[in-house]
Formats: sequence, C-alpha cells, structure tokens
Amino acid sequence: MNNRYHLLTTICMTFYLSACGGGGGGSSSGTDESTGLTGVIFDSPIGNMAYDSGTHQGVTNADGEYLYEEGESVVFSLGNYTFSGVSGKSVLSIIDLLGDEDINEDTVNLARFLQSIDSEDDDDSTIQLPDLSDLDLSGLDFALSESDFEASPEVQETLEEKTTRTELIAASEALDHLVDNIDTYVEDGDIEEPAVSEELDADGDGTADIIEDADDDGVFDDDDAFPEDGSESVDTDDDGVGNNEDTDDDNDDVADESDAFPLDATESEDSDSDGVGNNSDAFPNDETETTDSDSDGTGDNSDAFPNDESETTDSDGDGTGDNADTDDDNDQVIDDEDAFPFDDTESADSDDDGVGDNADTDDDNDDVADSSDAFPFDPSESVDTDGDGTGNNADTDDDNDGVDDGSDAFPLDETESVDTDGDGTGNNADTDDDNDGVDDADDAFPLDETQSTDCVEPTPTYTYTIVDTNQTLCYGEITGNSETCVGEGQDGDYEGNQPSYSTCNDGGIVIDNHTGLMWQASSDTDGVDGLNRDDQLSQADADSYCSALDYGNFSDWRLPSTKELVSIYLMSGEDLSAKTGATSNGTTVDTEGIEPFIDTTYFDVGYGDPDAGERMIDGQYASSTLNITQIFSGIIYELADGFFGVNFVDGHIKTYETDPTYGNFYTRCVRGNTSYGANSFTDNGNSTVSDSATHLMWEQDDSSTPPSDFSDALAMCEASTTGSWTDWRLPNMKELHSIVDYTKSPENTASPAVNTTYFNSTQVTNEDGETDWGAYWTSTALLNYLGSGNKGAYVTFGRGLGYFSNYGVVDVHGAGAQRSDGKTDNVLSSASTFTPNAASSFGTTGYSSGPQGDVLRPEYNYVRCVRDNILP
Repeated sequence: MNNRYHLLTTICMTFYLSACGGGGGGSSSGTDESTGLTGVIFDSPIGNMAYDSGTHQGVTNADGEYLYEEGESVVFSLGNYTFSGVSGKSVLSIIDLLGDEDINEDTVNLARFLQSIDSEDDDDSTIQLPDLSDLDLSGLDFALSESDFEASPEVQETLEEKTTRTELIAASEALDHLVDNIDTYVEDGDIEEPAVSEELDADGDGTADIIEDADDDGVFDDDDAFPEDGSESVDTDDDGVGNNEDTDDDNDDVADESDAFPLDATESEDSDSDGVGNNSDAFPNDETETTDSDSDGTGDNSDAFPNDESETTDSDGDGTGDNADTDDDNDQVIDDEDAFPFDDTESADSDDDGVGDNADTDDDNDDVADSSDAFPFDPSESVDTDGDGTGNNADTDDDNDGVDDGSDAFPLDETESVDTDGDGTGNNADTDDDNDGVDDADDAFPLDETQSTDCVEPTPTYTYTIVDTNQTLCYGEITGNSETCVGEGQDGDYEGNQPSYSTCNDGGIVIDNHTGLMWQASSDTDGVDGLNRDDQLSQADADSYCSALDYGNFSDWRLPSTKELVSIYLMSGEDLSAKTGATSNGTTVDTEGIEPFIDTTYFDVGYGDPDAGERMIDGQYASSTLNITQIFSGIIYELADGFFGVNFVDGHIKTYETDPTYGNFYTRCVRGNTSYGANSFTDNGNSTVSDSATHLMWEQDDSSTPPSDFSDALAMCEASTTGSWTDWRLPNMKELHSIVDYTKSPENTASPAVNTTYFNSTQVTNEDGETDWGAYWTSTALLNYLGSGNKGAYVTFGRGLGYFSNYGVVDVHGAGAQRSDGKTDNVLSSASTFTPNAASSFGTTGYSSGPQGDVLRPEYNYVRCVRDNILP
C-alpha cells in the first residue's frame, strides 16, 4: 500500500508551524502598506481573507499573504464569522484557524467550504474568496457532521449567492487537495506534518480513510471496486471481474467489442446509429426518429401532433390538424365559405366571374378599376371624396367635417362649417368669431358677443351683505292672499339689496354681485341624468367633494355654511309640502308653476327622488354648519349628531342627521368672500347694537313680552323709538338669521343661539318644562304652493321643538332653525292651560303641526327690531 500521507505515531500532537527564515517584510496587494513580517494562510494559499493582527489589518493578497508583528495574535474572519486569534507565523494552515492540533472533521468541513466558494475554481494553486460581507455567516459551525454542515443555512446561502454550485465539494476531494498542499509545505520544511484524528483514521494507519488508495491507482479505496488491484477499479456488472479484464462489462452476453452500449445491459445494438439502442428506439432503422409518443406510427420528430394519435399533419401550420381543420388553407375563411378552399391567396369572388378578388382588377364589376374605386366591392359607389367611408352618392356630409351639408356654412370646405358672425369667414380662420371687437385669443367667450372676459373675483357690497328675500308683496293674515302693501311693516314694505347675479364659465358659475360669493350653478354632482338620488352625498362626502373640486379655473371651493346658503334663499318661493302627495314617500308631484326658494334662472334645484322612494319635499342641501347639540331624530327616535341644512323646496332650515345611513343631501359648492357670515358688533351704549359687517343696527333687548300675533309684532317695531330712532322695523327672515350664533345653544352653552355679549334675550320655560329661550318673528311670510302667505317665518334662538306622541316634546330642529307659524295662531289663552308633554296639550288642541310635529310658538315668539345703517 502506498501511504502517500503517513504520520509517525511519535509526532507530538501539538501542531507547531515553524517560522523558517522568520518571514519577510514588505506589503502586497490586499494588505496594509506598513512593513512587518509576512505570513501565508493556506488550504491552498487563501486570498481576500480578512485579518487583524492589531498592528496590521486588511485582507490577504492573491498569494494568501498577510502582515503581522512578532508575538502578535492574528484574527481571521469570513464575512461576520470570526475565528479565534492564532499566533502570527510565516505559514498558517486552516487547522490552526480552528485551534486544532490534527486534522479533524471540522478541518474537512472548512476545506470543503473554502474550496467550494473559490471564485477562481479553475485554478487549484490558490483559493480566492468572494466578498462575503453581505452575508450573515455568524452561525457557521464547522464541528457539525458533513451532512448537517452542508445543509446549514449559512452554507446554503453562500452557495446560492456566491457560486453556481448546489452542493459542496466532496469531502474526499477537499481533504485530498488539503493534504497535497500540506505535503508541499512539509517537504519544504515550512511546517511539521500534522496527525489525523481517530474519527478520520479508523484503522490508525496515519492516512484518512476517505483518501486511502491501497493500490495506488488514483481511485480512493472507498470508490474502488478492487482496492488491492491497481489494474482495476470498476466492475459494472458486479461479476467479480473488473471492466479492464472483463470482455462483457454489462454481462448482456454481447462482447464489449460488438456491443454498441458495453455498459448498458439493456442495449447492445443501434442499427441506425442515432445513439438510441434498438430496444428503446421506436424506429430502429430510422436515424431521424426514436420515439412515437402517441403510437400513431409517425415519429415524434415528423409528427406535428406527437401526443395526438388522431393527427399527424398540419398543412397550413395553424395548430389544428388536417383531420379537424375546417380551413385547409388557413386563410381565415372556413372551407364551406371559401370560394377557393385550397388556395390561401384567394377566398372570395365578389362578382362571380371565376377570378378571385385578390387577382381581379374590378371586384364589383362596375367598370371602375379597384385601384381607382373607393368601394371596390360596392357596384353602387366608386367615389368617396372626403374619405369618410360613405360614398358620394349616399353621403350627406361631403366634406366630412361632422356637419351635415344642409347645416354647413361651408359644405365643400372640410376646414370650416360655422360662421358665427356671418361675415363670410369661417370661425377657424376668423380671428374674431363673434365680431365683438375682441380677438378670440383674448376673448374668454369667443362665440358670445355679449361676453369676453372670464370669471372675475367680485367685490362684495359689505363683508356680510344681506340680500333681500325677494318678497315684494304683502299678505293677508287670515286669508293669506297677496295684497297691496300699506306700510304696516311686512317684508314687502321694504326694499333691501335686491338679488343680483351674473354668470361666467358659460353659466356654470353664478356670481352674487352683492355678497361677492361665487356659486356652482348646478348641483348635479355626477353629471348623469339630471338631479336625482345619485347626486346626493352625506354631509362629510359633500365637504370632501367641494374641497376637491377644481372648476372654472378655481380650486378653493368649499361646502357653504348655512348663512352662505341663506344668502341665495328667496322667500318668494312657495312651500310644496302642503300639496297632496308631496310628503309621501315615492309619490311624484307636479311642480309646474310652483316656485322653489331659489332663482332657477341661474341655479338648478334638487327635489326628492320618488323613484328612489323619497318625498318630493326632500330637497335639502348640505352645509358645513354643524349643530353643537345632538337633536332628536325623527327617523331613529333617539338623539343623533346633526348639521344645519337648507331646503329650497319647502322653505325651511333645520338640523339633519350627519349619519349617511339616515339620508344624503344635495350639494352646491361656493368660493370667495371667506368673511361672509361673520358679524362685527358694536355696543352703541344706547340699547342698540351695530353690525359693521351687515350695516344693520339692532335693538339690544327683545320685546320681553310676546306680541299677540303677527300684526302685533309688526306694530311693535314700527312704533319703537329705541335710541331715538323712529325707523325701526321687524327684520325679514334673512336679516334676523344673520345674528344667529351657531356656536351657542341652550343645551351646550346654557344660552340662546345669539352673541350674549351684545344681545339680551328673554328666558322661558318651554313646552317640555325646560329652561329655554324663545323664537322670534320675522316680517317674512312663508308662502304655500298656492301662493298663500298666512304663515309667518320665525327663527329659533332656543330649542327647535316638535311633538311625537310616544316621546313627547323634543328638540328636532335645533337652535338656529327657521320654521313658520300661522300669523294669527293663538293656541293657548294662557300658559296655565298647558301641561308639559301631555297629549291633551298637543294633538287635541292643535298645538303642533307638520310631519315632525312642530310645536306652534305664538306664546313664545318674541320681537327684536332692526334698522338700516350703523353709527358713523
């Protein structure tokens, strides 16, 4: 046995690497630039391995060299895996790195790892490590068994990321490589020969078992079928005779010299020399074929459908076999409809002349050659002057400019069709289409001779201009009939800032010339099928919709406050609610001739959508004004969060539930004059309060005693001389609403909804027995759908009460709502006849009205007078 690596048992088990010659100085690539002693680290010399001697740090150069100083301990590392420090020497082996004295299983694991990740694995003279800094190798454990080590995540990740290997080099190959290099250093006298551990050398002969080669034939004993015979190593047929001597290696009774497959017992002949034995070859005499997957007699190489026994040929190469193909020539025309089923260049013969259309020079036989025929398959057409696909004989738009010849000012000129100003020059060429003297390039409305400029920010009359209610008539208190105003103080007796609007953006934006507010003309949020339930949004979504709106070159739109919505509220409108069916879910009511509470010349208005089960009076619009107090919901019959909305169909302002489960609302966005709705009060010191924002003056105190009816309320103000002024009047609805303070309420601030710093209000005990504040008459009538004005509008500065038989008196509208009472209602002769929350005081006496049981308030409707102008 050739013992190529034999160790004497007398060798000291401690492995000392001698520093023969003491090592040289100087630096080399990969090390630092300092001088010092030079050592080498090897399996083969290992390049690009990080080290730190204390004095010197870096990576070993391509020859595995590192620098150190005498007596220093050197720490080597693989990425973030660090070996224990070893004494610096001229020659260090990987055995030293592991702190071992002999070759152990961990030595083999390390050798396999290093050799497997060698970035230059075609050169066995050195090992060049890849950059391992991006891997987590801290968990490397070289003491694991061969299989466990190879399966460890650190090893697998390194193989995957840094090599093309899927497994480590075989242990025998790695150890043999290491031993060869150890032999070299031992022979050169650089190191002493290390021992082999008992785990690797079970027979104790000094050579690791896995690399023993007893017969010195270059095949390790573990892999050698004849480990004691240097002339043999393989016995393919396990017959005890090595392949070199055996004349029939696969024992198939065919001598190797006659066997085309001497190592394959299942094959011996290859008649067609195609490399596939006859036994496996479906076509043993055809070198072009070996298999017939579908057993249809046609070899796979020739079979267009090798796995379909019903098909072998695809003449037109369309993927469908000829047997199943309905279009043999694959010209996209099935054979049954193909005039030339076997000619893929032809399929039609439009004029039945026996010549296919592709070859025929006049397919429709209209005596116009196809090359000149705009309709080569239509004998009734041959010319298409405008190339629009319709022949001149049938074309109603000869120049194909999208305008019928009958409506086209220039029927033969495709570049022109309109002459807006009738000057004989088409609009496309005309530089002033509307002939208003402003060039189109400078004209925001180039087709409208009445407009030429775009939307311009309006200047408000005052920061909080109160626009008139638009009531120009007066109304009888009992009959409600319109009548000539006689100066008794009704809304129609006084003319305020009359509504005045202009438009821009083609009417899509309405400008209020008094308030400076700019409005969306349309509340059709989805732009589909006009106003209906689909356009309604929750209060939160309405706010988001306006905030996100980019329209008319403006992006600062907002959801209007209640006071902003009231600015376009016209009390010349007529309440639809009394008309039969208007308050019934799903019932359509004719609204022709009934004016809503908004100017429909400029604005659209949303009614309830009966098709969606709504009432016609459900024309509520959302505002940004939240009610600071929860109100009693007439839908769920419990308290709910709410906001104030304005109804342009029934002429009321009240609180609605914010929860979209209980209803959605129309939306009309606004922009400009962000000061609108903000008062600027001054206490004049004479029982009057001036508001510089609205240019109105108010009585600081209310009437303290309710007037007996509407006429009495008017008379009280007409007769007032507060502050020595004699032009006091009962405020109209918009004027009175202007002093509502929505940050206050009886429930939350224990006050009326008015600025209590400037205004004094009479406290009452309401119909629920609570401390409260009253409502206040306005001079404005609330007209019904017939135009009758026997109801007067009032504004609640206390709770907006309603009566429900099962729940009693509750706040359903909120402080700051606008409702209405009959002008002559006098329900109670005295408060002593009223019992709080008793049904007898309501349903049987007429003390409530409407679908939400509005508590009629003549007993608690007070008066606060107003006049124009403020103190200088």
